[in-house]
Amino acid sequence: MREWPLIISTLSSSLLFALSFSAWNYSVTVTPAAYITILVITGFILFFNFWSSSKLHDLILNFRSSSRAREIVSFALFSIFSSLAILTAFEIFWILSFISGIVMLVAIDTVYANSGKNYTIRYHNGQVFLTGLLLSSFMISEPLPFIFISFIKTLYLLVYKIFRHGRRSQKIFSLIYILYLVFISYSLFNSISDIHFVKILTLLLIFELGMRFIFYSDINKAKNNL
Repeated sequence: MREWPLIISTLSSSLLFALSFSAWNYSVTVTPAAYITILVITGFILFFNFWSSSKLHDLILNFRSSSRAREIVSFALFSIFSSLAILTAFEIFWILSFISGIVMLVAIDTVYANSGKNYTIRYHNGQVFLTGLLLSSFMISEPLPFIFISFIKTLYLLVYKIFRHGRRSQKIFSLIYILYLVFISYSLFNSISDIHFVKILTLLLIFELGMRFIFYSDINKAKNNL
C-alpha cells in the first residue's frame, strides 16, 4: 500500500495536536526534545511526500485553490506555534497553537474530502479531526468529551462497516475497536496509573492506525468505483 507514509504522518499530526493540547492543560508532561523530534519526523514525511510530486510548485502558488497547499501551510504554522509554546509556555503561543492545530486537522481532512464525492469519505471514522479530539480528551482525562467523540465514531462504524456488506476483517476490527472505546470510557471515570495510561494510549494509537489504514483503503475503493 503506497499510502503508508501518509497514514503515519497524518496520524502523527493528530497525536501532536493532542500532546500540545494536553501539555497546555498540564495533563501530560511533554519534553521539548521528544515533541520536536516527532514534529520534525512528521514534517519530513509530509514535505518529502509533496516534494516528490511534480505539482509541488503549483500547490504552493495556488494556495487558495489547493487543499494540499493549505495542509502544508497549516502544519508549518502549527509546528511553529506549538514548538514555541512547548519551549516558552507563553499563553499566547498555547492559544495560537490550539487554533492553528484545529485548522491543520480540518485542512488535512479537507484534502481527502475533496478527493471524491463519496460521502463515506467526507464523513469517516478515520478522519484526523475526530482522532485528534479523541486523543486530546483521553490525554486530559475528560470522560464526557471522550464518550461523545467515541459515540460519533461508533455510529459511523455501525452504519457503514458492521451493518453493511464488506470485508469481515474490517467488521471484526471495528467491533473490537468499539469495545475498546467502551473500556477506555469506563476507565476514565477511575484513576489510571501512569503505566496503565501509557499502555492504553499505545493500544488506542494502534487502533487509530488501523482505522487510518481503513480510511485510505476506502478512498482507493471509492476511486476504483468511479
